[in-house]
Amino acid sequence: ADATETSRIDASGVAGGCSVDIQASDGVLLYEGTLIDASSQAGPGGSILVSAGNALAAFGSLYARGGSAGGSIGTYSGGTFDIRGLQVDAGSNGSAGVWTLWAPNLDVISGSATGTVATLVLGDEVQDEDISNALSTGTSVTLRAGVAPGDDGDIHFADGVDIFYDDGSVPLAFRADAQGSITGDNFRIASNAAALSMAFNADANGINTGSAYIDFDGANLDSRGGDILMYGRSDATGGAASGFATGIYIGNSTIATAGGDLLLRGESTGSDAGADDAGVVLQDTSIDVGAGSVQVFGSGANGVAGIIASTGSITGTGGAVLLDGRSDSGDGIRMDGFSIASGGGDISLLGYGGGLGVHADYSDLDSSGGAIVVRGEGGTGNGIELSALVASGGGNITMQGTSTDAVGLVFGDGYYGGMTSSGGDILLQGQGATGGVAVYAGSFGSSEIDSAGGAIDVDGTASAAGAIGVRVDGVDLVGASGDVSVSGSAPLGVGILLANGAGVSTTSGAISLAGTGADFGLDIDDGAIDTDSGDISLSGDALAATATAGVRVTGAGLSTDGGTISVTGTSAGGVGVQLGDGSGVFSIGSGGGAISINGSGVD
Repeated sequence: ADATETSRIDASGVAGGCSVDIQASDGVLLYEGTLIDASSQAGPGGSILVSAGNALAAFGSLYARGGSAGGSIGTYSGGTFDIRGLQVDAGSNGSAGVWTLWAPNLDVISGSATGTVATLVLGDEVQDEDISNALSTGTSVTLRAGVAPGDDGDIHFADGVDIFYDDGSVPLAFRADAQGSITGDNFRIASNAAALSMAFNADANGINTGSAYIDFDGANLDSRGGDILMYGRSDATGGAASGFATGIYIGNSTIATAGGDLLLRGESTGSDAGADDAGVVLQDTSIDVGAGSVQVFGSGANGVAGIIASTGSITGTGGAVLLDGRSDSGDGIRMDGFSIASGGGDISLLGYGGGLGVHADYSDLDSSGGAIVVRGEGGTGNGIELSALVASGGGNITMQGTSTDAVGLVFGDGYYGGMTSSGGDILLQGQGATGGVAVYAGSFGSSEIDSAGGAIDVDGTASAAGAIGVRVDGVDLVGASGDVSVSGSAPLGVGILLANGAGVSTTSGAISLAGTGADFGLDIDDGAIDTDSGDISLSGDALAATATAGVRVTGAGLSTDGGTISVTGTSAGGVGVQLGDGSGVFSIGSGGGAISINGSGVD
């Protein structure tokens, strides 16, 4: 179907635009002077469809502008196309219209050329300036790759592409729907005024698992209040972009939403993957969502991690941040040199893996008043393994880890700036084979777990021989006016061990340590247990005939000023209670409060 050099089709109206449908099984040619107008002065814009079975050349103008709402413009080719310089306007002063470009594959390039019939160049390229020009009219843009249900169909943003919505007043949407993959290098999609939401939908037909991923390196996405969504299978609520190696890779990139939400959902089949692949990979990438929320869902198979986040950051001013990573035999979540600062929103890390559940090293979690929740389930590795600065600024901190073969929860031992809640409660809970909860001193900043008045609860259970239910090594648990409670159980090992000067202190909060183990129920090795006025309760049960003591406390002593002190220990072998080790003076002072020491053993 050919139009003449000055063809004009007028389907405009006052109350609403009409429809124009041009279809050909082979080719469609619109000369540079062609005008198709389905606009409306007062009502909604009409619709225009220009569809070619094999080749589309369109160089004129397509208008479906509306008074109350924009119309729709579709340009389709079942093969190649050339639309350089095509003028598209489906905008309005009310709600936006949409232009859809649909072809087998789409390669977005940096360019501003104006095509002509005499200089026809058929291919799969669309210029960034033609997309920007459509946005400038108040028209949303959808790119769609893959024309037959069984096609792949890829979309690529080439080096230097700059899609820009300049000084707009109407919120718009930019979409990329690919039945295959969506990729890009060193490109920008941005707005400087009105919101420009973005959606990148790979595997849009839902049948290309493994070959329909999202891979952006050097991307700059700035939505100015619009949501940015990356997913797959045309299902923003549950569909994932899918790769044989990585489902979604965002590297060396900047993402800003200024209050819009960010969603990433990717999966790896693991069939062609390396150690750095995952369902979702964030590498050297900065994300700032303002008051928006962040949701990252990653899943891996065949030993591939669910989520890997390295050398980057997520920042916000009140929205929630959720990372949910799952892997059958790999790690759920791995963070290295990555920080999350939510500015008052909740932070949640949920990792479930056949290896580690959640791992974070040289990383920060800072919620500034929001809750921090870390839950990890590990198989051969630890459930939770954090060497990180954790600060909630008044929100509660909850860490719960389980492991089939290793330790449920490990905190510290590396880059480690301690854990502070500024009045919020702290719960550390772990269940594992070789250990329940293990807290170690680090090499950076404070080695305290400090609630500043919130309650601290530590609960660990371990099942293997020689295991420790709760191990606190070189770290102080500081509760101030909040209660500190530690409970540990290891029937074949030690219930609770405080080692290398680890201690517990409060101002008025009560201190309670209760452990059950084989060799020791509770073993405090050269640590200080003191409170200004709170009660102190220590209890331990040692179950083995070869046990040393139900409760053993060495170091300077136990001290409170007005609170009670209670020490109770039972042992199937050895002594019930051992206070001091004979190397120095061991003192107990209550400042007038009752002191009770009860031990039952065989020695």
